[in-house]
Formats: sequence, C-alpha cells, structure tokens
Amino acid sequence: MNDLLAKITELRAQFENLLNQADSENSLNNLYLKYFSKTQGEITSLFKEIPSLSLDEKKEFGPLINNFQEELKQRIEDKKVQLANAELDDPMIDLTYPEVPAPTGMLHPTTQVIREMNEFFRYYGFSIVEGPEIENVEFNFRILNLPEGHPATDLQDSLFIRDPDILLRTHTSSIESRVLTNYKPPIRVAFPGKSFRNETANRTNMR
Repeated sequence: MNDLLAKITELRAQFENLLNQADSENSLNNLYLKYFSKTQGEITSLFKEIPSLSLDEKKEFGPLINNFQEELKQRIEDKKVQLANAELDDPMIDLTYPEVPAPTGMLHPTTQVIREMNEFFRYYGFSIVEGPEIENVEFNFRILNLPEGHPATDLQDSLFIRDPDILLRTHTSSIESRVLTNYKPPIRVAFPGKSFRNETANRTNMR
C-alpha cells in the first residue's frame, strides 16, 4: 500500500514537471498518451494494480486513483486553453489579416461523369469536341437528312428561339454535322453535352 502511495506521489511530481515544459498542443497530446494510454499509460498501470489489493485497500485506492486521473486530465485541458489564449494574445498576430478562402463545393455529378467519359475516349485516341447549344436548323437538322416538315422538327419536339431558324439543339449530333462539314475522314471524335427537347420524361429518354 505504501508503495502505491509513493508511486502516486512520484507520478504527480513527474507530471508537474512535464506539464510545465509543455509548450504546444502536440506536446500536451504526447503527455496525455504517456499517462492515459490504454496499454502503457502511467495511470493505466495504477489501475492494473488494484485487483491485487485487499478489499479495504480497493475501497481506499480505487477512488483515490480515479480522482488522480481526473485531476491530471483536467490539468492538461486547462493548459491547452492557456496556450490557445496566449497565442491569441500574441501582438505579432493580426486577426484582421484575410485568410485564403478554403475550397468549398464540388462538381455536379453530371460534370464528373462527362469528364470521366472524356478521359476514357482520349485514352483511346478520340478528340473531344464541343459545339453551340443554341444552334441553327442547318446543322441541327438539314445536314443530318432531316428535311423541313420531318416529325423531329415539329414544335412539340424542338424548342425554337427565333422561329424558324434558331433553336436549342435537340441532340449533340449537331456537333457531328459541324465536324463532318469542316474536316475530312478519318475522324475519331466524341461530343458529350446538353441537348434540349420538349419531351415527357420517361425511362427511355432520360437514361
């Protein structure tokens, strides 16, 4: 029993010395591990000695070690607050200095998928081509063998901006018609993008 009391006294003195030397949050975290690690902590070793004590000694030393543990933990937390306050009080720190904004947000899932697909096609030798979303009927229909009066050009399927020549493209094939007009084969291109049609969404056209 006297050995246990002596050990507690020794640990207290040791802790006071190490706590006074701690000058950063990292050093305090290391101090915490030294005393409260579940495998090799100094306080943990005290608890491991309790089963070998007599019943009366357990009643005396159990609460004593518990209180000792809580005291040391609180001292560490108090020191962390003290160090944080000291850092804020440092006259060399300008709290009005603007920080670099932290990155926020993320790409839309559709954009992420398009970029992954583009990487796939580029790997296999394709070029990625983009085109205007506001298109004329020549590239959107005529070059693709869709004459005037074709059902696909009906107002119910196509969203015209300036009737009858300018519309929101109804498919990305309008990019294909531009590529085939301006370049000669062989051509290996992929042309992802948005298209606009006045359609009722269903499982066949919204995949």
